[in-house]
Amino acid sequence: MPGELVHPSFLNLIRSLKPYVGYTMLQYIELAEDLLELLSTEKAQKVQSGFLSLREERKSAQVNEGAADEGTENEGLQSQNMWTDSKFYVREPYILFLILILLILSFH
Repeated sequence: MPGELVHPSFLNLIRSLKPYVGYTMLQYIELAEDLLELLSTEKAQKVQSGFLSLREERKSAQVNEGAADEGTENEGLQSQNMWTDSKFYVREPYILFLILILLILSFH
């Protein structure tokens, strides 16, 4: 996946909170950092690129189906769907990381 999974300034902010959090939260932060390290390995990037290629194949198949069914309402709904919007996919890892942090904070 091109780019980074989490914005560096956000990661630095989370790391700077380490001296001020309790033991359990410190473990969660370290677990999230380990997960980021795991996701940035070469094998994980290979898996991510495989999923991206499958998604691109699916998108191209949907576009081909949309061209065949040019007069249907489905085409308009698909173009407005946030799950098929390419901008959403670019931010998805960042959003998932934020959700993880919020879940961690909610259990503390």
